[in-house]
Amino acid sequence: MTWQQPLEFVLTAIAFSFVMTWVFNRTGESLPLAMLLHAGVNNYFSIAAAGLFPGLTHQDTGRAFLFASVAVALVVLIATRGRLGHRPAPSPAVGPREVSDL
Repeated sequence: MTWQQPLEFVLTAIAFSFVMTWVFNRTGESLPLAMLLHAGVNNYFSIAAAGLFPGLTHQDTGRAFLFASVAVALVVLIATRGRLGHRPAPSPAVGPREVSDL
């Protein structure tokens, strides 16, 4: 293991967390759908990537995931202006304040 692999893993996790947060926020805070995305990505890179791209090493697929995660995270950050699909809760209507005599 080289010193680059842990660094690449951390950078990938940070970039992918932006994508996961956007999916969570845009699906009405649906944790099962965010978990499904996470499981799908893990299964793809653990099982399917080696069969689809036999010439790539484990390090190559990890680096491809890093680049893809960063690219998608940048698109999501730019498209949502950093809000990641978060919609603030509506504030309750405030009626006129009562003035009490002191």
